[in-house]
Amino acid sequence: MKELIIAALSAPNIIPTALLGLVVVYWITVMLGALDFEFLDFDIDAALDAEVEMDMSAAAETEVHAQMDISWFNSVLIFFNLNKVPFMIFFTMLILPVWIVCIMLNDYLGINSFPGGLIILIPSIFVSLFIAKILTIPFAHLFAHMEKEESESKSAVGKICIASNLITDHKIGQAKIKTSGSPILLNVITDKGNQLQTGESGLVIKYLKDRNIYLVAPYNT
Repeated sequence: MKELIIAALSAPNIIPTALLGLVVVYWITVMLGALDFEFLDFDIDAALDAEVEMDMSAAAETEVHAQMDISWFNSVLIFFNLNKVPFMIFFTMLILPVWIVCIMLNDYLGINSFPGGLIILIPSIFVSLFIAKILTIPFAHLFAHMEKEESESKSAVGKICIASNLITDHKIGQAKIKTSGSPILLNVITDKGNQLQTGESGLVIKYLKDRNIYLVAPYNT
């Protein structure tokens, strides 16, 4: 352990160690609630959705080239899952292998100078990008699932549902929303003072995220 600390703080490894230290401090402050999870995040989707409008003018050729440049950049972001996971998760999964690779290579090659460490750092980052891509795959699936659930919850609001059992303002029940395919089954409660009997119609008026249930009100068709 002592040897690892000495190696980590040595001149060739000081940059990856500093970056790892920043990552650790970031996650500690997030866990303590001092920083929001998205404090250092930025909108990758905005870059992915960016489009250059073509207007059949003298500047059309320039716009086409700009669109091609954006497309290339977007492809890189998509390849490394940056369109699927928050930036700081990807950055964490990048810096950790960079730190490990740098320490191992500098030790194996006997590099003990800062310039030599910089030379090793560049290929280490390149290799670690692909390692980060692999490490973020489970997170990409997790956030995709969360986004799907959030999207479904938002799409349910404003829809008409049919009570599957007795639903009151203090008794959670279930209700179905008819679709072209299988019906969507929701856990619901009514707004205060109301109730729905089995088979009655209700209007989904709100999603209670903290309880993962929907608020419905009686609806006369």
